[in-house]
Amino acid sequence: MSPLSAKGLFWLSVTAVAVMLSLVVFATAKSCSGTVCTPYVAAVSGGTGCLRKNPINLRFVLQMAQENNYTVNGVLKSTATFAFTPCVDDIAALALNTAPFLAAGYAVTNNATPPVTSYYLTGNRSDKYLSVFGFGMSNQTTEPEVGVSTGAVLVAKNGLEACGDPTMVGVVTLLSLEIGLHKGYFNYVGQSGQTTTTIPNPNYNASMCGDESGSGGSRQTTTTTAPKANAAASSSDSIDYCSKTITVNVPAINVQPARVGFAPTCNAQDQCTLGDPDAYVCIGNVTGKKNCGLCYSNAATLAGNSSVTVWVSYVGTDRKNVVMTSSGDNPIYYSNFVRSGAFQTISSKFNSLIHGNFSVVGLNVNFAKK
Repeated sequence: MSPLSAKGLFWLSVTAVAVMLSLVVFATAKSCSGTVCTPYVAAVSGGTGCLRKNPINLRFVLQMAQENNYTVNGVLKSTATFAFTPCVDDIAALALNTAPFLAAGYAVTNNATPPVTSYYLTGNRSDKYLSVFGFGMSNQTTEPEVGVSTGAVLVAKNGLEACGDPTMVGVVTLLSLEIGLHKGYFNYVGQSGQTTTTIPNPNYNASMCGDESGSGGSRQTTTTTAPKANAAASSSDSIDYCSKTITVNVPAINVQPARVGFAPTCNAQDQCTLGDPDAYVCIGNVTGKKNCGLCYSNAATLAGNSSVTVWVSYVGTDRKNVVMTSSGDNPIYYSNFVRSGAFQTISSKFNSLIHGNFSVVGLNVNFAKK
């Protein structure tokens, strides 16, 4: 067998494995029937809890490049929405086609015959984010707050910071979204509204309270507050010296729904775990919480290869208390393996095989020539 034939056979095997894996993934991203659920809306507010193998309403909202803004009935719109209804607990790879280009580039079509379209990178390369409707914290569920909620993630960044080149743009292309459910709904563990509580009065001082002499000359409290030196001061500025306890407001505790939001597709060392670390860069503002992406200097190339793949998996239970199982199939959970030395060793050997060095797997370097 010639070296070329051996390598051809090797690549045929690799291709076959890749095809089988892709068939498994995309077969699970099928459509399904049933009532579309909205786990981010409580049942008392008209929400519908999720059932396994029934559809879920997912809406991704993308901040667009400034040049792509448009108006509707006189109202400026600066976002694009991608809507999906995948099956609950079927791991899915959702493709947000054109999303990177909408966030980092724009197109201009002239009036020539035939029309000619030109492509450009945006002039304003500020950070752009993708969020999921309803995936925000308990105080702002519909619109996840950037930098606070894991329901929003950075997807476009200036090339200087993302790629080391100011003429480029960095765009995220691989994301992982986890959807945690408790009996079919989001579970805001630890959430509480604003309340009041009674505490010891730190300003209590009996000597500052007013006097009223009674029998025996005993001292009695007659005022609840001591007046300010400035008689013009309002009662709201007065200090309560006389109450031993006071009632104070306890701020609301706002939380992200448990196990809901984007999980980083890059590891703590800023290496992509869902793609070739040599091909992808890690884009984001926080080390260890970045996502796999690519750098572009040519707008037409960006437009022609513009898609964000979002891997979606589920944990928890549906509204019939059936346990979700798809999280075990999410490729992001292989990141621990990827971070390990084992993966780096395998990756190194794989690259050696590509270049014809079969000795790394214990084969005679001349086996392919026999």
